[in-house]
Amino acid sequence: MGKGKKQKEWAIWLKIEMHVGTASIEGSGKGTGYVTTVLEDGRRVNTPVGIVRGKENGPVLYAQAAQHGMEINGVVAIEKMLQLLKPELLRGTFIGVPVANPLALVQRRPHYGLGPEEPYGNRPRLNMNRIWPGSPNGSEVERLAHNLWEQAVQKADYVIDLHSYERWSASCTIVSSKKKSLELAKAFGLRFISVSTNKKELELLEEPWKMISEAVEDMGASALVAELAGQWDIYPKSVKEGTRGIINVMKKLNMLDGEIISPPSYVYLGKDPCTRVSMDRDGLFLASVEPGDDVEKDQQIAKIIDMLNICEVDLRSPVRGIVYHLGPSGPNRDVQLPRMHPFLDKGSEVAVIYES
Repeated sequence: MGKGKKQKEWAIWLKIEMHVGTASIEGSGKGTGYVTTVLEDGRRVNTPVGIVRGKENGPVLYAQAAQHGMEINGVVAIEKMLQLLKPELLRGTFIGVPVANPLALVQRRPHYGLGPEEPYGNRPRLNMNRIWPGSPNGSEVERLAHNLWEQAVQKADYVIDLHSYERWSASCTIVSSKKKSLELAKAFGLRFISVSTNKKELELLEEPWKMISEAVEDMGASALVAELAGQWDIYPKSVKEGTRGIINVMKKLNMLDGEIISPPSYVYLGKDPCTRVSMDRDGLFLASVEPGDDVEKDQQIAKIIDMLNICEVDLRSPVRGIVYHLGPSGPNRDVQLPRMHPFLDKGSEVAVIYES
């Protein structure tokens, strides 16, 4: 491209205004504001939003976190991105929404309106990530989703939706089988990738609503979901994985210069061969390695404290591989305290190791 043509494009770019809710930028720079949602009872909920706009034209990348109120690693990851990004080094626009569902965050529940220790799947209509693109006259979360969709998401060429899974599994990306979305997942840089959808759960809803990633792909954009390990608290390792992943995607999209930081290999959950390990006795489970670690065959991965015989017994890996899951594996272990307890029964699955 000639210098004159490029300068002309820059001049046009700098005159274009980008606004999301009350956040507005003309040309290049940074701005913050909020998207206001008026609920049926008249309450007003402000969803925070930040914009970073580069000095050169480029894609619009939208990233959000905390659709579920106890999944908060992504909140910090996006806040850090909004602080770190420099407009003079950026091509295109980054829109960051650290807390997509302020109602659930303040209530400290997976979904707004869910009871204490009530499982995620009990009432899917309360789940913000099952009702996109929302409704202007619907429930509280339907209205939140609708306003974000209309004022922010529809401006995007690419979408990253940050979640947090329970702490006993390694962080992973979840995408559809569409080529562009799969390329984004690989660029994000987490070792574990799941190519899947939740069609069965979505069929329980009366309306044809979707997860945000599906709704985004239906409008012609590309999306990925990242599950950053650890709920109910902030896990620094997972926050770092989130910020690094967003930066990697921006490099992939030529929004930033630099080399993408990739894992040595990728593991496809549910497709690549894996070995499952169970407790051979009742006892307290004490991990010796972490999810995401490489292990050798016969390497100790945990100790079982046998309470009956008052002794420790080594639990060893039957294969050489990469640990995906290590710890409790019963249903609802992400919301019910007894399910999180490290006293596990004989026969309980405690490890999933993908063979290498």
